[in-house]
Amino acid sequence: MSEPQFAEWRKKLQELRNAVAQIIEDGVVSGEFMPIEPRLGAEMIGGVVLSMLTTYGGKRLDPDIDIYATATVVLRGLLVDPSMLENF
Repeated sequence: MSEPQFAEWRKKLQELRNAVAQIIEDGVVSGEFMPIEPRLGAEMIGGVVLSMLTTYGGKRLDPDIDIYATATVVLRGLLVDPSMLENF
């Protein structure tokens, strides 16, 4: 993705990483998330999402279930009190 034709996508990807890092930082500051360096957390989440996309290769059983399951696993790993998810 270092080729010039991907410059716009690199910018969008960086904006997404920054937004995820900010969400993590806000969660850490509020005490809802475990203490973690926000950029590291953002890269971890990016890795999980990329893995989901490449593992199924478009052959998902049910995208809504996959998205929910992935988000639940990621949030349980970040939350100080994972039981907070029981309300959703």
